[in-house]
Amino acid sequence: LCQSQGCDESFDLAFFTGYHSRAGTPNGLLSHTWVGSTISNFRINGDLVGETAINAAVVGHWDIPVGLVSGANELEPEAQATIPEGFVFAGTKKTYGFSAALCLPPAKTQKLLNEGAAEAVRRFKEGKLKPYKPTLPVTFEVEVHRREMADKSAQVPGVERKNERTITVTADSTIAAAETMWRGVCRAQDSEPDWLK
Repeated sequence: LCQSQGCDESFDLAFFTGYHSRAGTPNGLLSHTWVGSTISNFRINGDLVGETAINAAVVGHWDIPVGLVSGANELEPEAQATIPEGFVFAGTKKTYGFSAALCLPPAKTQKLLNEGAAEAVRRFKEGKLKPYKPTLPVTFEVEVHRREMADKSAQVPGVERKNERTITVTADSTIAAAETMWRGVCRAQDSEPDWLK
């Protein structure tokens, strides 16, 4: 389950701290999705998403809502596009490019996160937070950088080849889709460019 490994039905609420925008975000600070050296785009049921939505879908399997998301300023609209309303966003830095940002001083960041966490818990207790639950069966679709990556990924049971550089996984749960897609992405990383063979 990648970043959501260890999560289960015993959790009430999820906080995503230190997150970044998805691959392809203009001027996104360290923007990538799962594995930047492999993945160009990631979709859930046709919607272009990043790690915030992927992890929200995974924890949503157990009816766990996302209460807090923190990270660079350009992440906020991405999170709002997928996660049900009510979560708190804590912008801890202003992005100026892929590797440049103006970060808040640590004391301000700590205060912002503490206040955001308290507000998220309050909203949760008031029943104002809902989990992100994509329509089932769910389809995870990944566009990889190179054809040979898709070749390798398609060898994983449950991974289907859509076109030259796109693989898909359709499953009855987000957990099954995420686990199978993660295996496919890991297999893709084992491939060498054709010109090196």
